Amino acid sequence: MKKKTRRRVCSPHKLTTMIHPLLILSLLSIIVSITSANEQYVSNIISTFQSIGCNPSITTLRMSRNFYDGSTSNYYCPSIASTTSDGSSDGSDIPQFIINSNGNSIVTKIRIYASSSSLSIGSGAQGDYDPTSFTLEGLNPNTNIYQPIISSKSFNDEWVDRIPQRNIPNIQINSSYDSGDNNLIYTEVTFDNVELYSSYRLMFPSTRVYPNSDNDSIYAVEVGGVELVGQLVPENANGEPTQVRCVHMICSLFLFFQTIDFL
Repeated sequence: MKKKTRRRVCSPHKLTTMIHPLLILSLLSIIVSITSANEQYVSNIISTFQSIGCNPSITTLRMSRNFYDGSTSNYYCPSIASTTSDGSSDGSDIPQFIINSNGNSIVTKIRIYASSSSLSIGSGAQGDYDPTSFTLEGLNPNTNIYQPIISSKSFNDEWVDRIPQRNIPNIQINSSYDSGDNNLIYTEVTFDNVELYSSYRLMFPSTRVYPNSDNDSIYAVEVGGVELVGQLVPENANGEPTQVRCVHMICSLFLFFQTIDFL
């Protein structure tokens, strides 16, 4: 007599217990991937820097590295237009700061650290040349044209409405993606941006004394340091930005568990 075989059917309880590991491992993969991504978030994406429109005859405190060297070393830039015969500037030649990151990056914050003191041009006083607004653009590699990320954005009221205290010169800046150095005087603006760029153009359209009501004030800007805060996005072997790895890991886990015989 032929013995009957009985097919095992997975009960709802057993199926639930089998699915649990998938959910747990998927969650772990997300956590691992987010941790990996967070390792790319940095307090400053600036790798190289070039100024355009600064008066080249004034070199004191205008060394490029002072702009982003990670310390409160003053960077001072009077506009070329500030040296016209009447000593005025019409804003047509506000300096531009060309910034490159080490590969692709996504910038979502800017921080300005107060200078240690303000150089005097004419009747310039301490803090006169603090920037009070900024414009940030990213270079489109396909068109070689800078595209706006954020335009003529003011820094926060606490910075703009009163002259903040000055930082001590040449102090190391200890900052992170989440926070600037709270032992130093700085201002920060966060903005929405999801676009990848490797080159940026930064401008400061206004300072505490520019433009004034007569639009004849001398343009100069001075900072103790600048941080463009964001994420560095590495490239894969094909030179393309890497994707979020958790997507691939979850798909792999899903395919793996599909191969298990639940019956």
